[in-house]
Amino acid sequence: MVSEDLASGGKYQRILEVGCANGKDFVQLCADNNEIEITGIDVDDYGLKQSNFSMIVSDAETIDFPDNYFDLTVSFGVLEHIQPIEKLARVIQEINRVSKKYVIVVPSVSTVIEPHSASLLWQLRSHEKKKSYSRLNYFSDEAWLQFEGFKDGKSKRFFHLPPVVSNLIIYKI
Repeated sequence: MVSEDLASGGKYQRILEVGCANGKDFVQLCADNNEIEITGIDVDDYGLKQSNFSMIVSDAETIDFPDNYFDLTVSFGVLEHIQPIEKLARVIQEINRVSKKYVIVVPSVSTVIEPHSASLLWQLRSHEKKKSYSRLNYFSDEAWLQFEGFKDGKSKRFFHLPPVVSNLIIYKI
């Protein structure tokens, strides 16, 4: 089980999920494992309740915890939505500041089908045709690592359906 693997040897006891929403990406995988303390931060409260979880309704531009408080921070499909780029840079710096380690997943710029809207060759379409996802941040692997908060990070592409749908995993482990 995922939650037991995370808690083995007390390796990850305090975990932050940035953009936790309803918890389906991560929080619920660790349900009822009281060896792990999970904090979620999101702009909306989705009503997630579990014994080892606490919710902060806020954006992640300022995370009110001391440096290196969290053993691990995770975020799945969130950072590409943060605008403007200056705010995104501050969120990334905050993730790095409050975390000893992090694992961040964003859609890869090379993905053929955009994971949010299932649009084919999304990056090649004109700005006017991109509708509701017109403001997503799609950066190259190297560009993501240029953000100050990710300067010590590494990246790796992960293919859901090679070579059609891919994400970029940014991590400091």
